[in-house]
Amino acid sequence: KEGLIQPRHQVLERTPDFKHLVNQVQAEDPEFLAQLTELFARIFLNHHGSHGVVFLHAFTGPSALRLLEFYLSREDSVRALKYAWQFAAAVYATHGDDSSLLAVAKEDLEAPNPKELIESAMETGAAHAIKMTEACLREWEVNPKPVFLFAAKHAIHTIAF
Repeated sequence: KEGLIQPRHQVLERTPDFKHLVNQVQAEDPEFLAQLTELFARIFLNHHGSHGVVFLHAFTGPSALRLLEFYLSREDSVRALKYAWQFAAAVYATHGDDSSLLAVAKEDLEAPNPKELIESAMETGAAHAIKMTEACLREWEVNPKPVFLFAAKHAIHTIAF
C-alpha cells in the first residue's frame, strides 16, 4: 500500500548483509537510547518532504521506549532497544541518503523555547507535529541538546497531518 513503511522494508529481508549488520548492535549501554534518539533527531532535521514523516517515526518509536523503561526488566529493555534500532536502521536503509547525516548547523542559533514549541504544535492541530514535539521535549529533558528543540520546530513547520 502506498505510503506505508513496511513494503519498502521487505527488500531488507532478502539482504543478508543488512540482517547481519543490524543485529550487531550492543544495546546494553545505558546511553544507547539517548544516542539513538539524538541520531534520528538529526536525520529527521535533514529530511524534508515525503520522507519527513517516515523519519519522524524512526525517532518517536525508539523515544517511546523511555515511557516503558521503568516497567520492563533489563533484559526486556535491551531486547526492545535492539528492535527499535533495527526499525530505525531499516528506515534509514530504505529512505535515507548521505545528506541524512549532515551536521545540524542550526545548533549554533538560539534554541527554540519549549513552551512556545508546545503552543505552536497545538495550534497546528497536526497529530504528527504534536507527537514529535512531545517526544522531542521528553528527550530534551533527559539529554538537553538543542537538536531536539530544532527537530520539534521542524516538525511543527513541515508536518501537516
